[in-house]
Amino acid sequence: MVLAAGLVAGVAPQPLQATQAAAQPPANDQIVLKMRFKSGQTDRYQMNSIGSMTEQFVGQKSALTLPTAQNGFSTWRVDRALPNGGGLVTIGTEIRQSQVAGHTVAPPPGGSFTIAYDSLGEIVSAKGLASGSAPSNPMTSLAAVNGIMSFNLPGRPVRVGDVWEAQARVPGLGLTGVARSRLLNVEQIGKYKCARIRMYTTLPIRLLLGSGRSPGSVNKASKAVAVVTGTETITTDMDFAVEEGKLVRAADAGQFTIHVRPPAGSAAKGAAGRAANMLFKINLSMDLVQ
Repeated sequence: MVLAAGLVAGVAPQPLQATQAAAQPPANDQIVLKMRFKSGQTDRYQMNSIGSMTEQFVGQKSALTLPTAQNGFSTWRVDRALPNGGGLVTIGTEIRQSQVAGHTVAPPPGGSFTIAYDSLGEIVSAKGLASGSAPSNPMTSLAAVNGIMSFNLPGRPVRVGDVWEAQARVPGLGLTGVARSRLLNVEQIGKYKCARIRMYTTLPIRLLLGSGRSPGSVNKASKAVAVVTGTETITTDMDFAVEEGKLVRAADAGQFTIHVRPPAGSAAKGAAGRAANMLFKINLSMDLVQ
């Protein structure tokens, strides 16, 4: 599911009215959605990623677009169920096939990272993304952190058509946005009774890239090799198992419009010293296989 490195997750979004609503019993047409972590539980997902990167240097007339495609598997293992209803989860990725501009290339190395969730599936903290233990493009990682990996469940009983909102954050990077979700339907998918949820996430982006163009590795522009600004928008559809409290399948459609420039006073030469406008488009999907 996550095919990229370079981002750290942290403090979870806080759903609106969670404390007051959670204490009220649900009506007959309402459902309660929350994570149900069981220590030692392991789920394996088929994952696919299709996207493109368009880059145009400032002052240059033509742009370069590179389509990409990857597929493989993602394994989610609950290391420990936490007393507050949350869980500590290690997510491993294994890329089986990778293409760039229609050409098959060697797949990036797999990796793993650990996320602490609260009972509503909000990310409390994460380790391993910024250190490079998850593979490849940071925009893909950002899409996953704010899409498939963030459940943003409501803190109250909901019925079909209900809407709720949370503050979306990428801790460690100082990024803050908004995630708005709607319960579209309740349907049966195989043996699972699932809530179909659609989530819209918008996030302003400002990142400092250190050596190796890794976000979060520096905190001062004077030490950065590049400054990234822009906007992320993601639509996520997920089927969430109501009784089991876990993901059955999900799909992200994300777009990132960003501007990359060297920091003021940079002595970088060549492409590294030129400003560029970039457009990332990414579609991620994940389906439970066991």
